[in-house]
Amino acid sequence: MNTRVSLLCAFFALSAVGKAEEAKPYILSFIGESWRVLGSEDFRQLQGVGWGFARVEPRFRFNGAPGELLLESFFLSTSSQGTGQFGASKIQGLGCLGMARYHMSRVYGEIGIGLEYMDQLSYDISSHISSTPTAGIGYTIPIGKGSELRLGVRLHHVSNAGLQAHNKGQNERWLLLTYQY
Repeated sequence: MNTRVSLLCAFFALSAVGKAEEAKPYILSFIGESWRVLGSEDFRQLQGVGWGFARVEPRFRFNGAPGELLLESFFLSTSSQGTGQFGASKIQGLGCLGMARYHMSRVYGEIGIGLEYMDQLSYDISSHISSTPTAGIGYTIPIGKGSELRLGVRLHHVSNAGLQAHNKGQNERWLLLTYQY
């Protein structure tokens, strides 16, 4: 139980870091599935919601363009028909990500890493707490004074980072809709 409480505290603390005055809040919703490449054998469908904060970060400049620091928290739910010794299951999790985002006109790219807590183990996931390297691309649609919609895709890898012997990991692809206000 202490692990759950610690992760939940870290989850909210990371979200709070982004509440600086210059940070822009956003909410997101996503759907996705595991991708049967590089180790993923337990086909899972997933959906989730999240929130975060983005702000320009001068240290993230790339080719003269400013980058953004994103601090994001999310809840997700996955389901599977089962694989191997693991039967059908529904797994829920909490995660947090720290990411860098770069814009090229309305197109953006992002890359980052985070942690994810899952309430159950699966064939591909052997630890309740996993690392989550993530990369994505998308398109930004301005919709008013400082507000934007973003439609994007992310590749999200979940694994124990080699900290345990069994480390199949799972590769997921997400379709996201984000509203920044």
